[in-house]
Order: sequence, then C-alpha cells, then structure tokens
Amino acid sequence: VERTREFGDLIEWSIVCTTGHYVKMFQELLGKDAVLYLHSDIKNYLKTPDLLGKLSSYHGNIYRNIESEKRFTKHRKALRQLKCAAAMYLSMKNFMLRRQPTHILFGQIEGLDGMTLISLGRELGIPSLVPTHTRHLGETFFSPDEEESLPAQRPVNEAHRAKAREFLEKFRANKTSAAAIPEELVNSPPENYVYIQPSFFRRCLGTLKRLIAEPEMRQHDVFRSSLLINFHFIARIPWGTRELFNKRIYDIDRMDQLPKRFAYYPLQYSPESSINTLAPYFVEQTRAIDAIRFALPSDMLLVVKEHPACMGLRKLGFLNQLQKKAGIVIARYDMPSKKITEKAAITFSVTGTAALESFLMGKPALTLGGAFFASFLGGPSGVDSLKKRIPISLNTPPT
Repeated sequence: VERTREFGDLIEWSIVCTTGHYVKMFQELLGKDAVLYLHSDIKNYLKTPDLLGKLSSYHGNIYRNIESEKRFTKHRKALRQLKCAAAMYLSMKNFMLRRQPTHILFGQIEGLDGMTLISLGRELGIPSLVPTHTRHLGETFFSPDEEESLPAQRPVNEAHRAKAREFLEKFRANKTSAAAIPEELVNSPPENYVYIQPSFFRRCLGTLKRLIAEPEMRQHDVFRSSLLINFHFIARIPWGTRELFNKRIYDIDRMDQLPKRFAYYPLQYSPESSINTLAPYFVEQTRAIDAIRFALPSDMLLVVKEHPACMGLRKLGFLNQLQKKAGIVIARYDMPSKKITEKAAITFSVTGTAALESFLMGKPALTLGGAFFASFLGGPSGVDSLKKRIPISLNTPPT
C-alpha cells in the first residue's frame, strides 16, 4: 500500500480480513470503511429473511465452494454450513457494492472465503487477479480464475524459446524442484522483517477477543487446530502413531519390484488449497483412484504412493483400504517419485505436480482437476471421459 501511494492516488485499496488478527492495523492504514472484518460481519446476515433465496444470483455452485473449505463450518450440520456460506456471500456482496472495486487482487485462494469472492467477481463483472506459482518453472503469473487458467496468449519469440530450452536442460539434470523460488524473489533486494511473537498470555487474550467478535468461529475444529499449532508436542502423539502404522503399509519397496506395465498415481497432500479449491470433488481421493482403475486396461496395474508429508496426517486405515482394492499396488512412501514416473506408462494426478513432471519428461499424463498445466495435456479429464482419454494419451505422448 505504501509503495502504490508513491505513485499518487492511482490505486485505492480495500481489504477483506477473514479474521481479526490484522483488522486494527488495516483500519489505521486504509480507514475503517475500507476494511471488512468478515467473520465478525457474517452474524449480521444470518437472520436475513429468505436467506437462501438471496442465492438466486450466485455465480457458480455454492455447494462446490463450501467443499473447498478446509476448516470453517466443515463440522457443522449441512444446513448451517449453507446458511453461513450465504451470510458470507451477502456480507462480501454489500461490501463490494459499497466500495465499487474495479479489480480483485488475491493473495491466494484457500477456501470458502476466496471462492465466494471470486464468484462475486464474476457476478458483478469485476476481473480477478490470482497469483499462480508454476512449480518447477520458478515463475508466477496472474490467473483470471481459481483454476490457474493461463493468461491471454502472447507472441512467442526466440528469447522465450531459449529460456525454455535452458529450463528443460536444468529439469532433466535434476537442478529444479517443485518448490522452485520465483525469479521475482530470487532477484529482489534482500529485505528483513523482524517477527516478534506476542507472549502466550497476549495470544490467549487475542483469541478470546476474536471469539467474542466471531461467533461462527466457535467450533471444535478451530479450537483443535489452534491447540495443535501452539502445543506441537500434543500433535506429535496422534501424528506419530499414524506415521508408525502407515509406514508399514506397502506392497513394493524397490524399483525392480514395480509391475511390468503400470499407471502411477501419487497421493496429494490433503487438505490443501491446490486440491480443495481446484477440484473439491476429489478431496476424498478414493474417488479419483476408483475412477482411474475402472478406466484402465485390464492388463495395467495402478501404483499408488503416499505423500511423505502425509504419513502422520492420513487417517489410519486409509492405505489399508486401498490395499484391498483390485488392481492397486502400494509403493513405499519414500521411493523416488520421479523415477517411478519415468517407468510408468502414464501418470495421473488431480492437480498435483507429478503430472507436470511427466509432461516435462515427454511421458503421458492426465489430470482430473484444473491446473495451469492441465491445458498442456488436453485439459482436465472428467470421470466419464477417462476411458477414452487414456488410450489417446498413451498413444500420443508429448514431444
């Protein structure tokens, strides 16, 4: 904000604060009228007459957007979830109509609040700017939607081609990673921001104040997550137990044990914004796995591998359940994913980086959800089109 003010009054800022952590700071910076304290304001709309009738002009599907949420309302009864979502929509809509923005800039889209705001942008004809990181490519771009759609096509010149060749050489030499830092940050001047965490007493006091202001946040899962964030040793008990159990569930632990002909599906970290917002239908990943195995040729097995970071987070019994599904082989969690992709006939993902890596290797790949690289693969593959798309992908790998 301070940087844009150096250019005069060209940009006027408003902000939606989902919780009360930084409301006071933004009110001092922008003025009270420019700040919406969302989870405090929602309560003003919960008793709106014919609340659900107000959704007649909602752009998109509110049920899909509710499912993108990771924590807020997730453990409430279905009708309460819907009422909270409708109240959030009305709160944001009135704020937008009052402030009349010309553009909506997102930090990222993490759940229901972001999906509601982008739906409102479509309804009111306000363009959105969603920064999207391109994983291995180490670049960012502004997407016009939550599905990481690429910007309008621009002319490609020899400098772009040279940069692409340089990148592919680095990728094939294993000099890139999915967590590549964007060049804008690598080449920016060093800046240090001192972070001083308030005392435990002040944090508790702040939590109590927010709970008074945000009645809809008084939920079991919000308390649970707050407890685990502040007392890590408590979290290590269930996570450690799950990790010990899940580490033991696999069918193969060496590359030479991989099937002769197989498809590969690495489980995605979940819950996480890249799957919750892009493809909430597949947050329950057994849906994706069943859709894939029902569409595969009968002589091809599906190798599934757990995400190493999820060993302690995945519920007990999940991998054990997969072991009992015909056609599935569980690979040990720490087997090198890139090497499995190299040997696989085809790699599947909902929105995960494995499909991008397969594409960059010149190997067949399909995504079930939207992501910027899905357009490289012919677009997302719906459940009902997988059976047709698989042989096409196998027979026409990327050049």
